Amino acid sequence: MPQIPDKVGRNYKIIRKLDEGAFGEIFQGINTKTNLEVAIKFEPTNTEHPQLMYECKLYNYLHNDSTVIDKGIPNVYYCSTEGTTPPTQATTTSS
Repeated sequence: MPQIPDKVGRNYKIIRKLDEGAFGEIFQGINTKTNLEVAIKFEPTNTEHPQLMYECKLYNYLHNDSTVIDKGIPNVYYCSTEGTTPPTQATTTSS
């Protein structure tokens, strides 16, 4: 995994690493403007089977589908490709 930045996007500060798995690393973070605690996931963009962008799209789809009753589906606040070398996919979520 490439070097992880101190911030993600404009508003999210990384606090500490929580875990890692087959698809990347998960960090505890905080929105510096609202103090909302979030989970921040990183996935290298050169991974063989990228999942993170699909995960973001799925969460957004489920939140916009009126037939889905919210049962703990995370909110996605930010999903982007960050500029490290090689770049990583980053997303911030909370439930």
